[in-house]
Amino acid sequence: MAKRPRGQAVFSASNSDEALPRARFKFRCYGPFNPAYDLGTARNFHNGALLKEPHTVAHFRSVCSSTCSLIKTNQEMREDTTANGLSDNEALAGGTWGRPLTPASKPVRSKFEASRNKAKAERSKSGMHIGIAGAGLLGRLLALQLGRSGHHVDVFDPATDAQTRGAAGWTAAGMLSPVAELECADEGVFALGVRSVALWPRILSGLPDAVDFHQRGSLLLAHRGDDGAARRTVELLRRKAPPDRAPKALAPAELRALEPAVQGAAHAWLLEHEAQIDCVQAMLALVAGTAQLPVRWHWQTRVDGVTSGKLTLADGATPHFDHAFDVRGTGARPDLSVRGVRGEIITLHAPGVMLQRPLRLLHPRHRVYIVPRAGDRIMVGASEIESEDRSPISLRSTVELLAAAHSVLPELAEARIVLADVNLRPALPDNLPITEQTDGLTRINGLFRHGWLIAPALIEDALAGSTSGISAAQKA
Repeated sequence: MAKRPRGQAVFSASNSDEALPRARFKFRCYGPFNPAYDLGTARNFHNGALLKEPHTVAHFRSVCSSTCSLIKTNQEMREDTTANGLSDNEALAGGTWGRPLTPASKPVRSKFEASRNKAKAERSKSGMHIGIAGAGLLGRLLALQLGRSGHHVDVFDPATDAQTRGAAGWTAAGMLSPVAELECADEGVFALGVRSVALWPRILSGLPDAVDFHQRGSLLLAHRGDDGAARRTVELLRRKAPPDRAPKALAPAELRALEPAVQGAAHAWLLEHEAQIDCVQAMLALVAGTAQLPVRWHWQTRVDGVTSGKLTLADGATPHFDHAFDVRGTGARPDLSVRGVRGEIITLHAPGVMLQRPLRLLHPRHRVYIVPRAGDRIMVGASEIESEDRSPISLRSTVELLAAAHSVLPELAEARIVLADVNLRPALPDNLPITEQTDGLTRINGLFRHGWLIAPALIEDALAGSTSGISAAQKA
């Protein structure tokens, strides 16, 4: 075995530890052999394992490309040390190579270290254990968004299963009408609605089941004799809405071009930016979209109380979480002063009736909306009734709703009633939504008649403002 040439330094264990990172730091391809006792034999063993002479160098250089994460880190550190006037030895001695910092030295934090700490901070925000009380629209949206972000989510609801139509979100027409809702809402609800209309397509993308979503605008209609009340409503909307979203008056020919089936209305206005969503399809798809996510659904499980990081179940169990969400609607009483507002909706099967966009009939006594759905279905509903009565729809309501719908869509005469549904919409005393946040707890409630219109934006704001540092950025 060949001996080390006279005069060559003898490497101690500590010197060897220093030499290896220095060689890699300077990209000296044969540097790692220097600590060996017999340099020639070490190189021969390495070269003998390679096929051709060029590989003796290429082997080392292949792992020293700019795409190698270790070498890329070395390059970033070299840039930092050079930019701060440090030599390689000073960088090593100063601690920027991952050594503990000493009070006597003030090394510059490297870009790699900052990046590593940022990634660590991001990881600390993800993977939280989240508890959600309520599996209505808000609960399902939260579960999907948080699951997509990598959080572990448990959802609790008294419903029998995901198809049970207990939550208010099932009994809705799905009109996404920020401008039309300004009749009874403020500019805050309008702004949430505009944002939510833009958010819905992104939320629905990637779901395993298709959900009908269209943005074709909507129509305001009024009969002759009701034009005084209708014009007051339209003028109110014009004052409150931005100019580019104000109602646009339509001549009879323009109305016929948009909706040939609409007849009998003396006045019409177009709200160009309004949209619509199939609520039943969406409620089912939101749960189906969590099948491959870390989300668990606990059906037939009522939540009696929600506090910071804890749910109190009806059976006395108290599961703990990193953060808890209370989105139980009217079930949040007595924690919130929420009341139920009765909503009624009738589903018609009307083959051959062609309707492209929602209609809202302006009437001095009540508002009636008519919304097309896939499968030759048309939804007819009243906006609100101040009552917590959950009994079936009355004869009077049925006659008034269907007579109003028939007055502007005569082709509905032979439509068949396939469902008459009633539910309670959660509302607070001022009819405006509320988001309450403390450490470990978020309550969202009071969506009133605006649930599908504002829910996505409300959730986006709640997650962004959470004091628990919840991240809802969807992972790639």
